[in-house]
Amino acid sequence: MKLSRYRVAFQVLLHIVLVGHVLAYYFLDWRSIGALDFQAFFHYFLGEGLLTAGGLLTLLVFGTALVFGRLFCSWGCHFGAMQDFASWILKRLGWRPPLLRTRFLHWAPYLVLLVVFVMPAVTRWRSSEWGPLDVDLAAVAPWDTLPGWFLSVATFMGCGVLLLLFLGTRGFCRFVCPYGAIFRITDSAALFRVRRVDACSSHCGSTGVHPCTAACPTAIDVHFETETSGRVTSSDCVRCNLCIEACPAGALQHVTAPAARKSLATTARTSAPGAPPMTMESGQKSALKYDLPLWGEGIVLCAAIGTYLAVDLVYGGHFLAAAIALGEGFLALQVLRALRGGADVTFLGWPLRRGRSWTLVGISVGGALALSLIPIFRAGTFKWLQGEGLRIEREIDESTPLSDVPHLFHAQLLSVEEVVEVSSPDRERLQQAADRYRRALAYFPSDVATHLLLLRTYVRLGDSRALLEAETIRRLRPDSGQTEAIHAWVLERLGRRLDAR
Repeated sequence: MKLSRYRVAFQVLLHIVLVGHVLAYYFLDWRSIGALDFQAFFHYFLGEGLLTAGGLLTLLVFGTALVFGRLFCSWGCHFGAMQDFASWILKRLGWRPPLLRTRFLHWAPYLVLLVVFVMPAVTRWRSSEWGPLDVDLAAVAPWDTLPGWFLSVATFMGCGVLLLLFLGTRGFCRFVCPYGAIFRITDSAALFRVRRVDACSSHCGSTGVHPCTAACPTAIDVHFETETSGRVTSSDCVRCNLCIEACPAGALQHVTAPAARKSLATTARTSAPGAPPMTMESGQKSALKYDLPLWGEGIVLCAAIGTYLAVDLVYGGHFLAAAIALGEGFLALQVLRALRGGADVTFLGWPLRRGRSWTLVGISVGGALALSLIPIFRAGTFKWLQGEGLRIEREIDESTPLSDVPHLFHAQLLSVEEVVEVSSPDRERLQQAADRYRRALAYFPSDVATHLLLLRTYVRLGDSRALLEAETIRRLRPDSGQTEAIHAWVLERLGRRLDAR
């Protein structure tokens, strides 16, 4: 039985256990262990000093990666499993996802890591002290680190399936995943690697591409790296073992350096007399070429950054926003290349142009790109207006909490403990902030965070419209117990203002 089949069986068993854990937590009231999610490590342990079950799991996985490399990416990650499954389905349907090789675009996960985890953690450290260290395995519920059911499914499908159409196999792992960025760092110290332990077959690569390289889902030139260095050196290796299974000579194994040297020495002793010794030919060059021009990668990156800044936490969470942004960047590049007269530009294998004429697919792709700019513009305008309101409040009072705007659905963050009279200029500025929030809500009337910001501003102004905002929040979040706390908070603060008058 192939190792990849054991890997699939392990993934299935692992996810059955995880689903069972979630069901037991919510329906059987078994709450000894909370969320088993990497976000619990970044948001709660690094941000507050609270070590949960998810934090311990994260430390265990990253510690294991120091020995075995990115084993989790292919044996444990649900996004990885979904991408592999979707790729397998597409191949069965007759369409092979592309294998995108880039110069620098595959380093984009470091930008996601910086924006999603590093910057918020630094902001929290600057606003409050870290710790004291506390260990509570059940402190975070399994769904607390995730969005609602709809957005969770949309993120899962967008990152695990749709991204394949633009960025190819393991597109999420290579171009989005911030955890993968950390695994790239830990991978540099891994003891176990895919190493060459025997000579390649004499017929290997006779068709142009070596089987090990063709089998790699992360676009690594496995043959080149193992021939020149004796091991796979790329940090994109997810230890899926497909290259090992594809090697016709069985020359590759996932072993330590001493084990590889021992195997090579044994092979040398048992080889036929007069056979040429196995050597590492450092003068070789990789035969693989990049799939996008240098300027094209720049276009994709710039378009993706602009789109991400506009849609992040508006049309879903960070991961979904990154997937949308990269898809938008790829569409923009393809349309631009077609506009420049590229006759070989395709989308999902279909040409965008034939000579001087655009195909139906090309017109559809161009139209989709143009239409997609409308929701992106709406999201960008909404976030700009919201940011302007926060900036005005910050100018009035530096203690105004501005971080974690998406997580403002907490009564304690509405921290106007004592509602005091404000000067006339400050009242005018607060009215300007309220105006920005109202204009932002014209774009997204159901955004609870902006309603909370507007509510807070009304309370500081002593404006009775704060009660209307509290009612709106209660209508938007009818199942949350915090809505009642917010409503009581508004009544208390406004009542104190009226009593003072």
